Amino acid sequence: MLHRNSFIEPCLPTLAEEPPAGPGWVHEVKFDGYRLQLHKEGKDVVLLSKSSNDFTSRFPDIATAASLIPTKSSVILDCELTACADDGTPDFGRLLHKPRRPPVRMGLRHSFTKRDGPAEPQALRAPPEAQ
Repeated sequence: MLHRNSFIEPCLPTLAEEPPAGPGWVHEVKFDGYRLQLHKEGKDVVLLSKSSNDFTSRFPDIATAASLIPTKSSVILDCELTACADDGTPDFGRLLHKPRRPPVRMGLRHSFTKRDGPAEPQALRAPPEAQ
């Protein structure tokens, strides 16, 4: 079973006039969403906010989708949970999950780091039947 003491304090961004440049830097679009840590061990998944609050019960469809990711060992992913408007732009309000709204397509974005440098950002979406 997963333990809360495996939470890793995330690095937080620092406001700057210009983004850093050079070959050692990789940049990606900042989507308006929740920063989460996804902890997975076997089929068990826990979603933790950047301040270690458990968001698993708030987003069970994402946890279910993540449980289907095949892994050989325990995994911790640093992710951004986003929801999009019909035109594809990020819509933070849809994450607030108002019951009167229609179902929302949500997804997680995360970046893997490879031994030889950063990898491309990856996306995970809850299956349509779970949304």
